[in-house]
Amino acid sequence: MSRIDIAELTEFLHILKKSNDEARTMLKNIQTAAEEYATDTSLKGKAVTTSQTYFQETYPVLCKTLIEALNESEDRLEQYIREFGEQVDPSPNSRVDAQLLQEFMDRLAEIKRKQEDLLLRMSAGTGTLYEGQQQSLRTQFTDAIEQENILERYIAFEQSHANFFDSLSELIYRAKKAIQELTDHVTFNSQTGTYGLEKLDTTRFEVLQELLPKKKKYHFNEYEIRYNGTTHILLKNGIVDVEATNAYNEAIKNGELDKVSNQATESAEVIKAVVAALKKGRDPITGQKISKEQSFGIIAGLVYMYAGGRYKGRKIKIPKSALESLENGKVFKEKKTSGTEVPNLSSLSEKQQLKLANKYKKKAPISIPDDAKIKAQTKKAGYEQISYKWKENGITYEVRWHTRTPGAPEEQGNTFVVERKISGTADGKAKIRQILIGDNKWINKSEWQKAIDDRKNGISSPEQNKILSYGHWEE
Repeated sequence: MSRIDIAELTEFLHILKKSNDEARTMLKNIQTAAEEYATDTSLKGKAVTTSQTYFQETYPVLCKTLIEALNESEDRLEQYIREFGEQVDPSPNSRVDAQLLQEFMDRLAEIKRKQEDLLLRMSAGTGTLYEGQQQSLRTQFTDAIEQENILERYIAFEQSHANFFDSLSELIYRAKKAIQELTDHVTFNSQTGTYGLEKLDTTRFEVLQELLPKKKKYHFNEYEIRYNGTTHILLKNGIVDVEATNAYNEAIKNGELDKVSNQATESAEVIKAVVAALKKGRDPITGQKISKEQSFGIIAGLVYMYAGGRYKGRKIKIPKSALESLENGKVFKEKKTSGTEVPNLSSLSEKQQLKLANKYKKKAPISIPDDAKIKAQTKKAGYEQISYKWKENGITYEVRWHTRTPGAPEEQGNTFVVERKISGTADGKAKIRQILIGDNKWINKSEWQKAIDDRKNGISSPEQNKILSYGHWEE
């Protein structure tokens, strides 16, 4: 028999969760890096293709296994603490020492013997004389009985949880070893926010996989799948299957669905592609230029197909709000204001912002150094902006990437603006702020700002429009 301290176990669970959270963040970043490398079409060659296939088939699977192991270790310990409270002692500070409880049992036997001796000595006339001693024995007896009951409950609990800590320790140990295997073969560049990946010894992960419980397998193509705008709901014979619904949404989150069972997601992607093409004034099939009237005709067809009930079975159902947006042409109009689709930057984590900033940095019209200060934000006017600022030879440079700003032409998408600031001198030379509008061609910031203001007021000249066109560098 062993010693159990629930307060200590609860503290260990807290530490485990904190450590696991850090590991999960790292694993998800590694998984993303591997998937981005595996799908990078700019890389060519047979060796590259082989390498991409390896990383696509290895890293995401291993990261998923490790995350499952971390989740499982927490779930097991939480369940143990919960069941201990239900079956043994609900106190959050409960301590059970089996050896000490055995001593209580021995003491209980001794108390019983003392009570029997006391009863033999007592008579009708001496009862009050021994009342204090009798009360003390009753109290001791009650305490001992309670401890005996706890011991009995604990013994039964321990028998039903045999080898629990052995299996938990093995799981945590194997997960730690597997994470170490990853960290030994993965390098992180804090300047660029990117990971370097190497080949792995996968045997550690195979052992870990065997320690995880086997999950129930669902055949999602046997269900009717509905989409309510935020989550997928699975039904069979008109009845919602909660477990299958949770499993399906978890599979989508982890990117585990194959092409057959991922019909709802694929359908949503098709719709996105169609809307994206229409937004650019292109036919979604041929890619040829089409008029706004033709675009709205296609939108009307989509609305009829869904709202008319022709799109049934296992695929998605568009929520009413989305149908109304399609019908009113809101998707077509609103998406133009932002260029290509960009998330709300202020809502992203620092790492997500850095990842996006490094992606757009590669498209900038001038080279941006790795030590540039980066700031990503959603501006009050409603557009997204990422700024890169650094100093070079005493000159401060700032490159601003942003989505379409208010007052800009409808066709303007995401663009870069490059600004430099040359400090004034002690001999009276004024500070200069300039905007890049061509190959090493700069104009004063005041001239640039006047062109922007005049365009907003509808009085800009052709020359000003040309300046603004040249100064907004396309992605």
